[in-house]
Amino acid sequence: VEEMKIGPFPLETGANDFERAQVDTFMIEGVDIGEIHTAILQHDNSGFGPGWHLNMLEVHAPSKTFNFHANCWLDKKTNACRVELQSGKPPSGSDKHRYKVTVNTSDIRAAGTDADVTIIIFGEKGDSGERTLDTSANNFERAMQDIFFLDIDDLGVLKTIRVSHNNKGFGPGWHLADVKIEKTTAAADDPPLAREAIFPYHDWLDLSTPPHQISVELFPDIDGDGIADVGRKVRKVKYHITVYTSDIRGAGTDASVFMELEGEKGTVGFTRLEASSKDFERGSVDTFQVQGSDIGKLTKIGVKTDNSGWGAAWHLQQVEIRSEATGELYVFPCNNWFDASNGDKKIERELLVGVGELKEGESPPAEGRAQYKVTVFTSDKSGAGTDANVFLSLKGPKAAFSERPLNTAKDNFRRGSEDVFFFEEAEVAEVSSAGEWAIDEVSIASDCSRLFADWHLSHLKVMHVASGVELVFLCDDWLTKKQDSRTWRRENPLPKEQALTLEEGSGGLFNYMLTVVTGDKYFGGTDSKIIFTLVGAEGKTWAPTLDQKRESFERGRTDKFTCAREEDLGELTGLRIGGVSDKWALDKVVVTNLQTNREWLFELFDWVAKEEVSLKPKVLKRGTESIAAGGEDGGGGAAAGGASSEAEYQFAFYTGDKYFAGTDALVSVELVGKDGKSGVIDMDKGKELFERKRKDVFNRVVGTDVGDVSELRVWHDAAGMGSDWYLDKVEVENIFSEKKWEISCASWIKGGGEAKAATFPVSKVIFDGLDAQALAEKTKAAQDKVAALRQKEAERKGLDSAPSSPQAKSPPKAAAATATDPASPPAPPPKDDSSPAGTSGGGEYTLFVTTGSALFDRGTDDPVSFEIIGSNGDLTLGPFTDQELFSSGKTDLLKGVAAEGEIGDLFQLRVLKPGGDNWLLETVRVRHESSGRETTFHCGAKLTSKYTELRVMADAPASSKVEEWMEATTEHPSDGELVSYWWDGGSKSVW
Repeated sequence: VEEMKIGPFPLETGANDFERAQVDTFMIEGVDIGEIHTAILQHDNSGFGPGWHLNMLEVHAPSKTFNFHANCWLDKKTNACRVELQSGKPPSGSDKHRYKVTVNTSDIRAAGTDADVTIIIFGEKGDSGERTLDTSANNFERAMQDIFFLDIDDLGVLKTIRVSHNNKGFGPGWHLADVKIEKTTAAADDPPLAREAIFPYHDWLDLSTPPHQISVELFPDIDGDGIADVGRKVRKVKYHITVYTSDIRGAGTDASVFMELEGEKGTVGFTRLEASSKDFERGSVDTFQVQGSDIGKLTKIGVKTDNSGWGAAWHLQQVEIRSEATGELYVFPCNNWFDASNGDKKIERELLVGVGELKEGESPPAEGRAQYKVTVFTSDKSGAGTDANVFLSLKGPKAAFSERPLNTAKDNFRRGSEDVFFFEEAEVAEVSSAGEWAIDEVSIASDCSRLFADWHLSHLKVMHVASGVELVFLCDDWLTKKQDSRTWRRENPLPKEQALTLEEGSGGLFNYMLTVVTGDKYFGGTDSKIIFTLVGAEGKTWAPTLDQKRESFERGRTDKFTCAREEDLGELTGLRIGGVSDKWALDKVVVTNLQTNREWLFELFDWVAKEEVSLKPKVLKRGTESIAAGGEDGGGGAAAGGASSEAEYQFAFYTGDKYFAGTDALVSVELVGKDGKSGVIDMDKGKELFERKRKDVFNRVVGTDVGDVSELRVWHDAAGMGSDWYLDKVEVENIFSEKKWEISCASWIKGGGEAKAATFPVSKVIFDGLDAQALAEKTKAAQDKVAALRQKEAERKGLDSAPSSPQAKSPPKAAAATATDPASPPAPPPKDDSSPAGTSGGGEYTLFVTTGSALFDRGTDDPVSFEIIGSNGDLTLGPFTDQELFSSGKTDLLKGVAAEGEIGDLFQLRVLKPGGDNWLLETVRVRHESSGRETTFHCGAKLTSKYTELRVMADAPASSKVEEWMEATTEHPSDGELVSYWWDGGSKSVW
């Protein structure tokens, strides 16, 4: 059959056609040629700057739309002024699929935004990663439609999207109408929701306008009524990423780094690793946290840079990723350059787990060879460091190597340092399927050369990179000229005082994580070696050795430690804390069994002295064993709704937007449902919780599944000054069934304990829960995970029966807890659960508070409090009453920790100073310790007996004449709330 064709047709409507990032539409007429499979575009190469980069062509025929992907230049310089395109095929040279993202901004006043907008698309096969939507400065204007194209892996059926902006620019508030996602490379047999979906919103993304959020998760409109059909949440997983930049000349980079994760169940698309100016420097170890779809076991990653900045070339040594979904550590060696100018000129590489990059025709490392990572910890004590040369020797059943030098720089092995070395050597022992790495002998030695040769070694870690198995060896002793080496042997070990023994807590199948929160009190930190003793079922106790560093347990700091043992402790019944030589302010400890995902909370919020302290637990997460066991009697507890089954609930409390709405009291609740009552459920304590306009989220496990919730009883213990609490609403979710209820309160909760409890009925059902099939799938998944764990436990016990020293056992690849779906945004500040991939997750902040030195404006002895509001949460410090603080002309350093981690982009500072002093506050500079990012709040204002509160936006211009600042107070036109405006008395320019 002869094929039909029409054209060529000139495409021209005006002089401004085919401009950058522009969509041009043309109408042509011709005979019906049926299914269109080929389109040919060409230009005549005339005019000034005739080169043209074509993204794609859409042809809208009467019955169907045909997509032709190009992503190529039409330019005479490349001898290509003509291109022939095939319908529905990915862009040339790409194995990705193309998705068209159409964003509609509402047609209402001030609907547009100048902020940077990002999107994450979640599908059944993974997600896109966080992508910035930007083609010009005029995107997202009122009543405008903006179109973007993303090349990503196939996502399958579209589930949800998360749209966010960074609240930057003039007028960042944005009224979003809807977002349409189209897979332009869709196959004819793809399901409808894999080809196209519309995600309605029709609301504000604005911190100053309800619902007070700049990030939102949207569901598709499935039935076409213009309303989102809320469905099952996409399970999101945290991936903890550690990036090792090589310690060679020129290895560091100022370029942006992006990473893509690929697993057995899908892909997490390229996400920028949010970095500070100190990240990716020579020899640095940088950590990031990316949140994305659960893609199962990782198989490979993609790493690329944008080749920007001065000194863009980068030498990457290795990447390590711990997935909270699988609980395993995945290691990706690289040892290669990302350099567009030299070598193979690659700035993007694909790394296989345990192997690294394989070029075409290459094989994994030669048989009999292995890559090793060795981490050496020098003790933190006087004179512990050394200038001597250090050597490592390993011996095993397959091979051995001797005196491998570990020095790479002059500053190795300094006091309190952690030095990491990578090398390839003979494979001394294989790693079994059960995680057994049976090395026969490990020796570390110093040649005791140079003047300062004595060295105090704390411990060292040796990793088999291909498997991710790591052995940890404890030394805690000196290496001197008289005794210049330490050796550990598998058989016939040396006397205990000479042997290098496997560190307690480093080997075993059951991995635990201890999260320790030190209180934010003066002199609250400690340098003591704390001993944590876990008490398990049947009185079992365990006191693992933790990798405590010099900076551990400092005031306001959160420390995390992982440890392992061969046997499961079972249900934890207590935690004993000792070893404190002075005193230590402990808030709480969270213990997570990383194999079963069960989690316990131990709270104190008090001082620990020399006497041992015993704490009792609250259960925060059920864990897979509880879910699997529940399935045996009716579908996993929550599925069956049985009154005797254990259940996990998530509570989201919304404190109202009224003066003095917050409380420092202990909040408690009781759920009432058709199948019974939950009993008393206490929430966390903390001065940063239950503050005005804040959302606080807690998970709790109770012994009774109450079924369909009908009402909620709420009360508090009236502790603290001004304890009355204005509660706006509460959202309650059954974690297993995903059924979610909303309870409207809009009431003041007075103190007085349970006797003064307020009772509120359920106002609406947000989501009616999963169907029976989905519940059965969740139960089956938990049962399969438990069965695999038991199988692995049996295999290890079989191996352990072999005649060998107990110290020879190696740990399996470490695990991490399964992530629950993060909270939705508070109002305000919002909680962005996309968590820009690259952000560092630590919540440690330092404030540099500068007091002015004007003639009659001295410092203050009044109590001072600070509240810092960010895009992901807030941080409250104080009140500070130390009379040594806030003196005239002085800068004071204050530290604090945000309970939920990094609070995002900082945009507002609130300062409270009740009392009669006149205090001239010049500036407050806030530094996020994990990333090094700093935000400055220029205040330049007096707080007096009349003006006791100050609010400042980030990076507002400082006044050159402080005495000219004036204040006016007016009522907000919508809600009557008092709003303060500051301006310069001379220029009258609004701040």
